[in-house]
Amino acid sequence: MGDMASEKIIVKGIRKSFGTHVVLQDLSITFAPGALCDSRHLRQRQDDSAPDSGGTGKQPDEGEVIREKREAPESLETSERLESMESLESRKILKTRKADAPGPVGMVFQESRLLSDLSAIRNVAYGVRGKIDQVQLRAQLREVLPEADLTLPVHQYSGGMRRRVEMVRAVFPGNGLLLLDEPFAGLDVENKKRTISYLLSRRKQATVICTSHDPAESRMLQAGEIFLSEGKVQEAPIL
Repeated sequence: MGDMASEKIIVKGIRKSFGTHVVLQDLSITFAPGALCDSRHLRQRQDDSAPDSGGTGKQPDEGEVIREKREAPESLETSERLESMESLESRKILKTRKADAPGPVGMVFQESRLLSDLSAIRNVAYGVRGKIDQVQLRAQLREVLPEADLTLPVHQYSGGMRRRVEMVRAVFPGNGLLLLDEPFAGLDVENKKRTISYLLSRRKQATVICTSHDPAESRMLQAGEIFLSEGKVQEAPIL
């Protein structure tokens, strides 16, 4: 297991609609290597006629996402538009511009994706490529969880504890790209601070794209902010 180079993410012309309701309109953005970015929806008038996607069917109708490996971080670059994080999951629109293709992506989903009968240690180790440094794995888990709980099956954990394990599982392998979908939901203030501190200290130069609804989380992350409203990026101050 080795640390991956950070990645440049180029999103071009993403469009997504549910029936006649357009939720993303020709959105484009570039995330520079090593960028840490938090995207948030600005509050807007509730449209009762808009269909609820129910968390499904989020592959874009048009557009592409390009991943490029880079060795050194740069500042965040943005164009006038943005994309939805879910588009990065679609193999149909993923492209690379190098023969040396980018590595795996570390992800935290809104819903739990842990293996309930395995311990925190085994959940993080599951799927990691190459040799695992067990001492380092335990050390990282101890940054967000009590030592006594590391060998318990995660079905005995609270929702907040499982959330912290999922963060370590995304970060520990040293992936060059981290996609975090509301990763701090359900955490109290102190555990949120601990988890954010862990992410910032352990991400190395990974490119991090996070979604949240909480301005306080953006401040704690010290992240560049992108505001999405009516399917487009809106200019707004960093709060």
